[in-house]
Amino acid sequence: MAFLKPALAGAAATASGNGLARFAYVPLFPAMVTAGWVDGGQAGTLGAAALLGYLIGTLAGRPVALRLGVPGLLDLGMGLVVVALAACAWNGGFWWFLGWRTLAGVAGGFLMAMAGPATQASVAPWRRGAAGASSSPGSAAASPPGRWPCPGCCRWACRPPGWGWPGWSRCSGRWRMRTGRAWC
Repeated sequence: MAFLKPALAGAAATASGNGLARFAYVPLFPAMVTAGWVDGGQAGTLGAAALLGYLIGTLAGRPVALRLGVPGLLDLGMGLVVVALAACAWNGGFWWFLGWRTLAGVAGGFLMAMAGPATQASVAPWRRGAAGASSSPGSAAASPPGRWPCPGCCRWACRPPGWGWPGWSRCSGRWRMRTGRAWC
């Protein structure tokens, strides 16, 4: 079962990078529009900003990993996801959200570019299939956040927008704290 810790770390990074950094804002957009934080067009622009950041992070992941090392890049990505989601709890206006949603996308791209290969490199060759199954993007995209190892923390996303962002940030931080630095 030595493969389990790197597999769970990879799954947490994948879920944070793809599930939270890129897509966690979608259920919060109607509440943000209703609360007057953004209008419908601005909400769509924030989605595009997260996608742009994701593309930047994915393309920059390898060069940044060469400078910081893979564990450093993954730590940076997880930390940026937590900070970006927490920053979105404050209504600083459209430009505030635009910067933080772009940064969340960059962090998500870092994690998606390197979490899978780091997980695979951290387990014995005969266990890579089992480790890969729990760190694949499909498992992160198909699983609701409440099913990941932070029971109860994602229920905050059902509240007004100021409550949802810290809840998602808390989920990502708890995933990081529970799995540790298993890809070293």
